[in-house]
Amino acid sequence: MKLSLKRKEEEVEIEDENGTIKHYFLREMLGEQRDKFLNVVAGRFKYGEDGKAKGRDFTGQYSDLLGFCLYDSVTKTLVPPKVIQTWPASVQKALHRAAEKINGFNEDAEEAAKNESPANG
Repeated sequence: MKLSLKRKEEEVEIEDENGTIKHYFLREMLGEQRDKFLNVVAGRFKYGEDGKAKGRDFTGQYSDLLGFCLYDSVTKTLVPPKVIQTWPASVQKALHRAAEKINGFNEDAEEAAKNESPANG
């Protein structure tokens, strides 16, 4: 197995309302960032007295992930989730999908689905 400590990156261009192109980049999270993000996700679930999940709060679902891995190309700083929340849903969705891919979350979901399939149970 050959691995690299160089984080994956993907350039992003977003056209604002005035037609100006702004440059960003998605960068793979470090382990500590990933863990913080997963804690945010876990905090969205609401549990009943029996300990079973009873609901989920979807507020910031896309912007929270992007807030850990979407950088402004000029300032090299993370774009705050509250800024991302002001962008159109289609932009957030496209960026979210790319962020899941660059961070390997799709691979995690595929592996979990394989482990839960009837053939494995």
